[in-house]
Amino acid sequence: MCHLSLEKGLKGLYWKKLNQIPAKSHHLPSLVTKIGLNPPDEMLDFITKLNKAQIFARYPDSIEKASGDFPPAVVEEILNNSREVLEWIKAEW
Repeated sequence: MCHLSLEKGLKGLYWKKLNQIPAKSHHLPSLVTKIGLNPPDEMLDFITKLNKAQIFARYPDSIEKASGDFPPAVVEEILNNSREVLEWIKAEW
């Protein structure tokens, strides 16, 4: 769900900055590039990693298989990083 939150935030920013409807894509790094954003390297790394993990949220059958890849500490880190990115997106508004 963190991926979906960032996707919606980026698509809103895309609309605001480019005055266009964003393409039907779930690829966060592409949205960042198309908007012309320049996040800090560490943030862009997180966005890229989250983008690779998003398939589990979209396809519930995959969640059980991947649950071992997302122990509580990893989930907490994802949540914290996602909040940070959302705040950064808001600041770009």
